[in-house]
Amino acid sequence: MPNDQTKISDEQPQVKNWSAPELYLSQSEAQAGKASITAADLADIRQSDVLTGQIIEGKYRILDLIGEGAMAIVYEALDLKTNRRVAAKTLKYSDDSMVARFAREVEIHQKLRHPNIVEAVECVLGPNNICLFIMEVLEGMDLEEVLESQERIDDLNEFVSILHQICDGLEHAHKQGIIHRDLKPENIIVLKKGGSLHLKILDFGVAKIQEDLQKLTKTGVVLGSPAYMSPEQCMGKKLSERSDIYSLGALAFELLTGDLPYDECTAVDMMKAHCDPMSHPLPIAKLRPDTPAVHILQSIINTTLHYDPEMRYKNINELKVDLDAWWREAKLGAPGEQSPFTFIDPELYEEQYAEKKPTTQTDELNQLSNLIDSQRKAQVDSIRASFKEDKLPKPAFDKKKLIPVAIGAAALIIVSGILYGLSLVDFDKLRESMNKPAAPVTTEAKQPAETQEKEESRAEQEAAKAVHRTKKRTILGPGQTAR
Repeated sequence: MPNDQTKISDEQPQVKNWSAPELYLSQSEAQAGKASITAADLADIRQSDVLTGQIIEGKYRILDLIGEGAMAIVYEALDLKTNRRVAAKTLKYSDDSMVARFAREVEIHQKLRHPNIVEAVECVLGPNNICLFIMEVLEGMDLEEVLESQERIDDLNEFVSILHQICDGLEHAHKQGIIHRDLKPENIIVLKKGGSLHLKILDFGVAKIQEDLQKLTKTGVVLGSPAYMSPEQCMGKKLSERSDIYSLGALAFELLTGDLPYDECTAVDMMKAHCDPMSHPLPIAKLRPDTPAVHILQSIINTTLHYDPEMRYKNINELKVDLDAWWREAKLGAPGEQSPFTFIDPELYEEQYAEKKPTTQTDELNQLSNLIDSQRKAQVDSIRASFKEDKLPKPAFDKKKLIPVAIGAAALIIVSGILYGLSLVDFDKLRESMNKPAAPVTTEAKQPAETQEKEESRAEQEAAKAVHRTKKRTILGPGQTAR
């Protein structure tokens, strides 16, 4: 592992108001000269009661206010059962639908058990059914405070330590299908443990609550942190883990260089820059010329900050593959040291990740179709096995097709009769008689001709009967006799 001995100041700054995503105006409101959202804009939402000194559900005593932001209030509380100090976070403004949303987000957060994600304890109800998110108390500085005090992370080992821990926490959440939506320095707490850096990511899913706030206020505000928002988030499109990867790229750029990728004067202009395919941050080599293997790191940052989500890394594992290559090329570790950017083969990752994804509706339909096909085949095989040869239904046929057959049969009978008649003739006697003078025809001489005529007549009658029987024949159905 890289050297985590931090050069970040050990001095704890004064208590900073709890950070929450800021509220920004739409472009039309900004052009109208409105500088920021005011309390009047939120007047239709009841403000939460102050809870200091109260006991919640007989389990937690609210001790003091830790911080307050645009949306949230955070208290220090005491777990009466364990005597453990915890943090209790609630929304600043109380509304039934927002409270329900907040409770759902807390439930989601409780599923995220990872060393680099703040530990969620539980969700409890306070006065007037307000929801309080009970979580571990974090005594440290957020990355925003670090950047304010020293502008950038000069030690590349510190930079690597921060970056790989954020990657690990985000990857864990993404595997659970959870997107952060508001990754920024204020939502990452830096803790000191034995002189090493340890990070905790806060506020998963808070941006979803912000969307509800926007709908409630109906002011057309843009909610989020424009300095780190992906183009699709700026434009209000559907978000994916690639949106978090964009925010991570913007954050990494700032940690390394001390500058934002797009440092415009207004929030609207900043969002315009993110959404402009022709906009590009300044090269890292100009802002941080001492960066080793800068060409590899520049390519990584360019990929994370690509305007088109499809052109970015599709998951954190892919990002870590390239970060590992940069770390090795930059020779930041000691000989034989294991890379902090641990990853698995991308193909295996896709296979394992797909197994953890919930079954989609398409998958369910395919499974149902395969089941129906197998059942249908089994039924057909069973029917075939139950039938014997003599019990199979007689094939249906067309009567008209029998007429040519009958005519051919009749012709064959006639020809056969003629050949039979000829076989009865004594050709030697016939030749002798033909050489003799003509004599009156006797009865015996007429016999072969009469026999032939009788045979021909009999053959014609038989052929006529056959045709008659064919026309009369009727196929009644499977298993029935024909008349």
